[in-house]
Amino acid sequence: MIGYIGHEQSLDFYAGATFYVKDELVGFKTIGRLFHALKAGEVVGILMPYITGKDGLLEDGIARVAHHHFHIEREIVLDVTLSLVAKQPKIEHIKELIVTYDDYQACYQHIQQLSHVQKKTFVESRYDALQHVKTENQAAIVSNYQPHALDTLKTNLRDYAHNKHVFLLVGQTLKSLGFHNRVMLQVTFESTSRFKVYDVLHEAVMSNIKVSNISSIHKGSTEDQTLLLTLHEQLEHDNMIQLLTLLKQKAKHVQILGSYFSK
Repeated sequence: MIGYIGHEQSLDFYAGATFYVKDELVGFKTIGRLFHALKAGEVVGILMPYITGKDGLLEDGIARVAHHHFHIEREIVLDVTLSLVAKQPKIEHIKELIVTYDDYQACYQHIQQLSHVQKKTFVESRYDALQHVKTENQAAIVSNYQPHALDTLKTNLRDYAHNKHVFLLVGQTLKSLGFHNRVMLQVTFESTSRFKVYDVLHEAVMSNIKVSNISSIHKGSTEDQTLLLTLHEQLEHDNMIQLLTLLKQKAKHVQILGSYFSK
């Protein structure tokens, strides 16, 4: 079984459904409960939100992976667009907009152009928005991953193109064999260390390894600097081993968070 956060209408579920059938997926209410399920052996893997259009990189999940010494096995990317849908095809007939507060904020400029809309009703989820559309003068904002039989009045509604949602499949053990082309590391340097961001990038380049992401991770009150790195390489290749050896000599702590495939 594979765990995810939410219900069968959530993006987390649709991310899992790209690889697994419905009967193999089980939903949990919170990220804490999700990680507990993996630790307790209730599931063999969990789908962890990693990057969202609204929030960017989510550090909480990465921190939990590192804390429990779990490992990333797969990356799943969803291209999530938002659309205005209704029971009839004429946008000028819409008087009431049904939307989540987050989508209202994300689509604010587009919504303001709907001068004929007289009422805005806020709901908890995009699934709820669809369920509330009862008459022809109502419209909902939903994602392209939600099945419905309504007319699409307008699409690509976000004011800015933040459509990329990334999920990571996390398991208990490190798997490095197969068609893997990414390695994610968490590297911590002491506050007094002179070997930091520039040096990491330099050594990666010298090892002929591309870095697609480097982020600074907050670690509570400590003054040590922790970096999250995504490297384009197979974990067991010689140049990757060479870089890991160097980082272990220079850094306070190096942790392999995962080896996986990314398009």
